[in-house]
Amino acid sequence: MLHGAGDGHWLFMLDRAAGPAPTSLGDSHQWPEAVLMDGSATSAIGLHLPTLRVSLCRDLMGQRRLVYARIPGGLVVASGEHILRAHPAISDELDDGYLAAFLAGLSPAPTETIYRDIHQIPAGAQLHLDATGERQVQTRLEPDHAWRGMSDEQIVDRFGQLLHSSVERACRGAARVGISLSAGLDSSSIAAIAGRRRPDTLTVTQGLPGYPEIDESTLAAELARSLGMHHHNFPADQLLPFADAELHPICPDHPVQSPFRPWKEVNYRAMAAAGVDVCLDGGFADDLFAGDVEWVVNAIRFRRWGVLREQLAYLLSREGLSAMIQNTAVRRPLSRLFGRVKLHSDRLDWLRPNYRRLIEHRMDAEIRQFRDFPRPQQCMRLLGSTAAFDASAEQWYATRHGLEHRQPFRDHQLTRWCLSLPADLFTRQGQRKWLL
Repeated sequence: MLHGAGDGHWLFMLDRAAGPAPTSLGDSHQWPEAVLMDGSATSAIGLHLPTLRVSLCRDLMGQRRLVYARIPGGLVVASGEHILRAHPAISDELDDGYLAAFLAGLSPAPTETIYRDIHQIPAGAQLHLDATGERQVQTRLEPDHAWRGMSDEQIVDRFGQLLHSSVERACRGAARVGISLSAGLDSSSIAAIAGRRRPDTLTVTQGLPGYPEIDESTLAAELARSLGMHHHNFPADQLLPFADAELHPICPDHPVQSPFRPWKEVNYRAMAAAGVDVCLDGGFADDLFAGDVEWVVNAIRFRRWGVLREQLAYLLSREGLSAMIQNTAVRRPLSRLFGRVKLHSDRLDWLRPNYRRLIEHRMDAEIRQFRDFPRPQQCMRLLGSTAAFDASAEQWYATRHGLEHRQPFRDHQLTRWCLSLPADLFTRQGQRKWLL
């Protein structure tokens, strides 16, 4: 999408989800904020014609890829590394630092890609470049402390409002919505909300009839019928993830083969054939909610003594004193409180000392940026470069079939709220995702 500013001095190029464009385009000071906070996946390039100053902007949750490379006398910008590699002046030499972090299961630096000459715009960043150099402005999520004045019931209600708003935004501009539906809480919640306003929604389930103990297709079909939705099921266990014809990555910018590509291929093909143009799934929710080993630390930190007593009494009645003490949901947080658990992953130990020091220093800096959240390490993991790449890679794959892929749980307002809450709201009396 191209937009010319009112004064004729700016040219804006947008790669964005369907729906109304940000209203403040045309103002060189306001358009990056409008893109970042619009609520949909957007990346943008602004060119100031008189000075040839270039401004690059990527959405807050990193759902749109935006990479660039400097060449003699110029700059090349694209939505993926594979596009830039076609330029003869851009080398395809691999970046050692990126590979070291990625293969150790850690987030690479926000500006790194797998190629040394190609850099990415971090999620939520504005990069301004001209002949004299470059300047980056980073927008980050800040914690929402409004929950501290609320009862748990009010917190749950607020979560429900945010989830409803996020699903509605995700459906915005769609001719027909498709949902990748399992029998789990995440996609089921999205289907229940979307189906109220869009009865023609198509749900697609990957069945596993050859493995009845984990096959969710029957439950998913019953759920779709109860919501009045159309349902399509395909037997995913008949697909061969590592067949010779499928030995290619999920997207050309990703260094690792994805065993799920054949499943995604059938899923998106079925949606496209049914006239779906926007597909939703429950992705990101598993990572968004806190794990069951955090609630003790959070309860003590926020002085939620009533919740702490209830949880410990529940564990005591269910397991007994000895088992409760050995429970990882109690023992590990207590060890962390006494400084016996390292904050960083043991996967750092897999790296050579020079890479270990480099990545550990960067992780420390990123964690400090999220120090006001209850779980800084979770924030770093969810808002880092790996999470942003996963989002944009899925978008690339859906685009192959003419679809727009959106994840309602990957919404900056909902994400901010969930990451601000104490962990006991996510796991309570043995119920994971109690909040949901």
